Amino acid sequence: MKNLIYITLLVLGLFSCNIPQNKYYKTKNIYLRQLVKTDEVTKSGSASYFLVMGSASYNEKVDTKIKLIGKVGGFYRMIEFNFEDVRIKIDNTIDKPYLYIKYYNEEEVSIPYLLNDYYHIDSYIIVCPEKYLPEQLLPISL
Repeated sequence: MKNLIYITLLVLGLFSCNIPQNKYYKTKNIYLRQLVKTDEVTKSGSASYFLVMGSASYNEKVDTKIKLIGKVGGFYRMIEFNFEDVRIKIDNTIDKPYLYIKYYNEEEVSIPYLLNDYYHIDSYIIVCPEKYLPEQLLPISL
């Protein structure tokens, strides 16, 4: 009988826990000052030899990064992210381009915290007029 009570309490205790669920959120607009695209090249090589035979290999990886300066909390801050995470939305009704970040978390977080913790970020959305596209998006300077 005691075992049945303990098992019942254990089962009720396990199923009564409130497990927090992640939701998708969107930050406020971060107005842009300048945007630059850079390519970071990582090179590596290795070789091995045994008696008279040997082998060598060489690897080169190119990562494209976007670096921009945006206004966060009244100050301009440098923000850097991978090119694969960028989404571009064209809106001809705005004058100044801006960025907002889509992220998922249990609750809303501040932009400075979010920029220091890349784990929760889903995508970076750049909203700009069509006059900056296609080749003029990179040298945005206002």
